[in-house]
Amino acid sequence: MTGDTSWTYPELAATVADVLGTPVTYQDLSPAEHAEVLTASGLDDPTVDFLVQLDADVAAGVSAEATGQLRHLIGRPTTPLLDGLRAAAARLR
Repeated sequence: MTGDTSWTYPELAATVADVLGTPVTYQDLSPAEHAEVLTASGLDDPTVDFLVQLDADVAAGVSAEATGQLRHLIGRPTTPLLDGLRAAAARLR
């Protein structure tokens, strides 16, 4: 299930950078590197496995197509990435 517009991790990093006003860089890691970083951050093995598989699926294009299914489920257009991040940042301030 996707929103109305798809985006990539580099686009996410650029949008976060825009919202925060600070450089943010997406770093493409291999599954092993990703697992190592997550484990070093203190996540448990099942969570690490889940997140590494989720990112592998995203990289394979599983959620690359914006289908509009979520729009139909919630009965309104989905919130664009930039708007959602701006709202989240405003709540944190």
